[in-house]
Amino acid sequence: PTLLVLAAIESGRPAPTNERIRGSPTRMEAVGGAAEERWASLCNCVVNFLLEEKYHLTALELLQELQEDGRHAQALRLRSFFSDPAFFPPDLVARASSSPPGADPQSLLEEKIAAEEKLALTEYDLRLAKEDLTCLKLELQKQQESSPDNTIDASAHEGFNQQDQRDVKISALGPLKDNERKDLNCAVKEYLLLAGYRLAAMTFIEE
Repeated sequence: PTLLVLAAIESGRPAPTNERIRGSPTRMEAVGGAAEERWASLCNCVVNFLLEEKYHLTALELLQELQEDGRHAQALRLRSFFSDPAFFPPDLVARASSSPPGADPQSLLEEKIAAEEKLALTEYDLRLAKEDLTCLKLELQKQQESSPDNTIDASAHEGFNQQDQRDVKISALGPLKDNERKDLNCAVKEYLLLAGYRLAAMTFIEE
């Protein structure tokens, strides 16, 4: 996805739909159609990136601005995402609809994100507790040995290797490297600004 988005950004700014292009009507229509097709393709890349990387607040702002801009085709996936009960359970929607005036989809989204963060923190604490229990078992096994020998050293070495393997897996969880994420963030921010979606761009910068 990194190369796809960056290549689309570097391919040049598409001409706005209201920009006049000199030439015959047929050529004007062809050039305008090509620019619109390139712009729509880039918009789809940005939508996919926002959803895959869970920039949900930015995606929500972009959905509203796409609808206001009349780009319903590009807003289709975003509408499907925010109306999917698998991501937004009916009980959350019901609580949001019965909340005091002023509640909006963003409040619902923030509540969902807070619940996901709480769940992730609980899972992280559980994983740490399991690792501590494993270390305690290894320490107890060492103390129960009557005399130190090569077997104990081998067991300890194996325990350290297992810990190293867990550390490697944990550090490799992210699908994107730091430099890739930085480049993609810059590309997406540039797209949002060029497209005139200032609210989505501001939300993306904060998020």
